[in-house]
Amino acid sequence: MTLRSMLYSADAPDRELEGLEGVRIESLTDRQLLWIDLASADAGERASVARLLDCEPELLALDPPHEKRPRLANYGRLFRLTAMAVGLTDPHQKARPRWMALLAGPNYVVSVHNGDIDFVQELRDREKGDTLIGALSAESFVASL
Repeated sequence: MTLRSMLYSADAPDRELEGLEGVRIESLTDRQLLWIDLASADAGERASVARLLDCEPELLALDPPHEKRPRLANYGRLFRLTAMAVGLTDPHQKARPRWMALLAGPNYVVSVHNGDIDFVQELRDREKGDTLIGALSAESFVASL
């Protein structure tokens, strides 16, 4: 499965979610932040997340051959940032650029990328347990990524 999700809470232990069943975006509080990471997600996974967020599935798609430079687009209650992320899968290799899209709305962020990006996993490994990430706004979390 290429979909991983983490629920950060400023008032309870952070936890990785087994799936998105039972998640209600409208129930998230300002002291919670849901991060959904889609690494090489298939169309079905993107459609499932789009239904959860009540947005168009195209917002969760990457189109690297047509991406030419970073973009920021506002869609009312959410925004989408498309930028180049640097992947370093092996310390002895050269850094490889990869397109990454970040979709953010009230109390949630979705990251979409093809393949693993090392800093995404490093963040997951480092920030576990009782963090205050849940108190961050989605915009602040996107800026940290």
